[in-house]
Amino acid sequence: MTGEKHKQDFALQKLTEYLARTGRRNTPERLEILEAARSLVTGFSVEELANAVAARGVRVSLATVYNAVELFVAAGILARYFGSRGALFEILPANRHHLVCLSCGKTKAVKDQSFSEVLRARHYSAFTASYFEMTVYGVCSACARKAKKTNINTRIKK
Repeated sequence: MTGEKHKQDFALQKLTEYLARTGRRNTPERLEILEAARSLVTGFSVEELANAVAARGVRVSLATVYNAVELFVAAGILARYFGSRGALFEILPANRHHLVCLSCGKTKAVKDQSFSEVLRARHYSAFTASYFEMTVYGVCSACARKAKKTNINTRIKK
């Protein structure tokens, strides 16, 4: 089974289990929204997901997409993190951290196995960790080069 196929089966299984446990129905709209979420790259907004659903020829309201996203987060299917564009989502298991440039706003998802190992090694009383998310803010290399070049040019002019 490919990694992508496993991720899809995992998401559908988690949704089915969560809906059964909470007494909710597995509606065609939720399944379509989940399929659209699977087709998107990491770091999509609710609006981008709604556009992906519409591109599939499925008509659902933006409120339905928002509600489905909240349900998917509660079910452990989607991870929510905050980037330069506001709340962004990705299919779990993610275990990624995000680098956000304070200058240009570019966000980059990075997978670092050492963070996963630290989380697995750490024991919390009365708590079992499922995944983690971390956002690191700083300046990307492109903005740092631009700032350095601007600073050098400013010194030369004086």
